[in-house]
Amino acid sequence: MELPMQERGRFARWFYEQEEKLLGDCSESEISPEIQEEILRRRDPFRTNPGLAVPVSDEWFQRLKQKLSRHHPSRQNCFREGMST
Repeated sequence: MELPMQERGRFARWFYEQEEKLLGDCSESEISPEIQEEILRRRDPFRTNPGLAVPVSDEWFQRLKQKLSRHHPSRQNCFREGMST
């Protein structure tokens, strides 16, 4: 986020106070019907055509870390060994 640290803290507190109103009343072990419907909707094309799925491998994670490092150079150390698989 592009907010100063103090503003981010205030936003985070506000968000967590409003979370139930924003996301609905769900316990941690369940998801709302709307979110479940969206997950299933996104899953359907992969069930129909499994070839659409991208295999997740060590090389895939390495490429992801490299991409994140390029886009967030100030956090480059976060995407090295600390984020290993």
